[in-house]
Amino acid sequence: MTISCSSDGADGIDGANGINGTGGNNGLGRLVFSGDITNEDAAKIIAENTGKNTHTLIIKNTTSLTTIDISEISTLVELEVIGNEELHTLTIANLESIFGGAKIQTNVALTSINFSKLTTVGSFSISGSPLLESLSFPSLIDSKNILSISNLDNLTTLDLSSLVSANLIQINRNQKLPTIDLPKLTALREASISDNIAIETINLPVLKILEASENEDNDDGLFIGRNTNLIAIYLNVLTSIDMLTIRNNENLTTINLDKLVSLGSVSFGSNPKITTISFPNITTIKNINFSENDLVTNIAFPDLKTLESNLTITGNNILETLSFPMLTSIGTENRYSFRIRDNMIRNITFPNLETVNANTINIGEDLLETVDFPKLASFSVLNIDSTVLLNSVTLSSIQNFERLDLNSSGKLSTAAIDGILNRLVNITPVITNKTIWLSSKKHIIYYYVFKFHPGSIGSKGYSCYGCHFTG
Repeated sequence: MTISCSSDGADGIDGANGINGTGGNNGLGRLVFSGDITNEDAAKIIAENTGKNTHTLIIKNTTSLTTIDISEISTLVELEVIGNEELHTLTIANLESIFGGAKIQTNVALTSINFSKLTTVGSFSISGSPLLESLSFPSLIDSKNILSISNLDNLTTLDLSSLVSANLIQINRNQKLPTIDLPKLTALREASISDNIAIETINLPVLKILEASENEDNDDGLFIGRNTNLIAIYLNVLTSIDMLTIRNNENLTTINLDKLVSLGSVSFGSNPKITTISFPNITTIKNINFSENDLVTNIAFPDLKTLESNLTITGNNILETLSFPMLTSIGTENRYSFRIRDNMIRNITFPNLETVNANTINIGEDLLETVDFPKLASFSVLNIDSTVLLNSVTLSSIQNFERLDLNSSGKLSTAAIDGILNRLVNITPVITNKTIWLSSKKHIIYYYVFKFHPGSIGSKGYSCYGCHFTG
């Protein structure tokens, strides 16, 4: 048996209200229970040594202790309950605040926890208690740092019904937990909900804002991933979030984000039952990534005007429609990505897109027939490939570019090629030092253009120096 204590009791006055200046009725500062301590030993130590001065409680690596019941403590700085072989009941019924952190880990026999009056925690982490079926914090209002609930194999009930604000929530790898309901949570910085294979619903009905930290390098936000049976996510009043990641949720069919007006980045991937993704009120965003959502037919950002970095839309098997009618610019530096590939899109149109600061605009679709960039003036490289005939490629405003690669495997129609060449020869000042590939049904035309301008060569009157025609 081990008990350790500190010497920060109450000062005695002439032998009263203290024992030689330490201890007294106010308890010891730090209590440690470990080894082969029994229930009787622990009860005696608790009765004699706990009080308002007790700030640290450690119950660690006990072999015989089955029950801890402490009623005298209302506040703690640190709580550790780790690696106890037989502990099945932990009760600190009058505990209201944990200012530092609590760790409850690897207690293989634990079946009951009672913190019924706990209202505020700094950090709280519980994991590795496979027999625990219910975890209840009915009075918890505020979690200031990390609230982590993970690896509780038989947890079926989680009560956080009073939680209003939290910094970081992690609810991961709880195999039998059927739902997460946070009915009063209004303020949150970051959350991860993943690998909970039984969860069917996640409900955050009054959460309006996921507040980003002041550190710009942090990607704060909401990650929901690998929840096999998740059907619905309710974020019906959410207006602002820095990063939203929804990935690998095999049965997810419902998510409502219609109130969202501020979004930093969004990533949707491998959610095979989602059918429509829409962000009707977003005007500015950093990153967009939609990949391998098997039943998505439509992706819409009807009010989006500025995309600050990457656009990636790939491998959505039956995606037919993209809608970005107001988008004017993509990327702030020439190092970002623009990729639309391996979907089922026949027509791609960005009617107001003017500038793309990306290494390459990379478009590859099996069924693509028309591409419409009527206002696109500035980009680095444009690469378009389709396995069917491209009937129309509208680039009526292009001005500044390095490479135009339309060597499409399905070829370009004569009308499409004529439209492109007409624009190229009418660019002023005359374009120089450009690389251009155009592939028609009969020819592959490769240009490395030193000068390209109207002239008298060919039926259409195009003339250039450094042009090569093959086919």
